[in-house]
Amino acid sequence: GIPLGPVQIVILMLVSLFSAIGAPGVPGTGLVMLSLVLNVMGLPLEGISLVIGVDRLREMMSSVVNVMGDAVAAVFVAKKEGEINEKTYHKATWLDSDI
Repeated sequence: GIPLGPVQIVILMLVSLFSAIGAPGVPGTGLVMLSLVLNVMGLPLEGISLVIGVDRLREMMSSVVNVMGDAVAAVFVAKKEGEINEKTYHKATWLDSDI
């Protein structure tokens, strides 16, 4: 029930963006960054208590997605740069080397 104007929404987006970029890849930092964003916006920190219950589960799932995305990006870049050994790649992924 807290109204936010257009300027506050832009500030919220920028603070969220910069805190996400500056956040280390350590489990549990999402709640710390959320408290930082809420504090900067002058919003009540009591809202964090609603998120604590499901944040650990969300964090586990997002870690899997992040690792998979990093792996796919690394293989894609290596393939485009010609740095990937096809025979070793297919052997490691259990595919036939004839493909």
